Amino acid sequence: MVKTYSKKKHGNKRLSAHFRLYEFACSDGTDTVKVSTTNLKMLEKIRAKFGGSITITSGNRSYAYNKKIGGASNSAHVTGRAVDFVVYDKKGKAVSGKKICKYLESQKWKWGIGYMGNATHMDTKFTGNRMDETKKDKSDRNGYYTLQRHGQTFHTYFGSNFVVEASTLNIRKKPTTKSAVMGKLKKGQKVKGQILDNWLKLGSGRYCCIKDKHGTYLK
Repeated sequence: MVKTYSKKKHGNKRLSAHFRLYEFACSDGTDTVKVSTTNLKMLEKIRAKFGGSITITSGNRSYAYNKKIGGASNSAHVTGRAVDFVVYDKKGKAVSGKKICKYLESQKWKWGIGYMGNATHMDTKFTGNRMDETKKDKSDRNGYYTLQRHGQTFHTYFGSNFVVEASTLNIRKKPTTKSAVMGKLKKGQKVKGQILDNWLKLGSGRYCCIKDKHGTYLK
């Protein structure tokens, strides 16, 4: 649900436990402010998870301001359904946008998520949209690299951490058990890579099996 307010009348209004209306207002001074209650609930959940404050870097935008800053013509910001923000931990240190994007995926956020470096984009308009807004892609309507077009999620795109469960685990040249063995991993060893179905890509020409019909080898 999107609610509409007047910045002049409700600017200091508390919309939730830790957010006030003025934080979502357009930078050009537009009085009308539209805010998604679904975004608000998730912002509070993120804040509780990471323990620090959240700074809203872009909330609702007027059409004129969105055009001025080069925003997408179909931007969810103009309808109040998008928010860009930076998350801080208990010590006041900015949390990487990578962690926030992966957290949103883990929470089954079904709409738009955008990686912006330290900042994160979140919206309730574009179902399943996953963007790396630090990487341009002219072939996409938003102008950004869109993960789902390349069969990826943020977990596979940024990589995930695992611990070897098997006594030993073969590193193979290709993601198939018929491929040549390039080395071995030992039980308890920590590894990081990109998930490709039941395989973990450790680097160029280096793969190990996560699980198969015989069991799970990485957790």
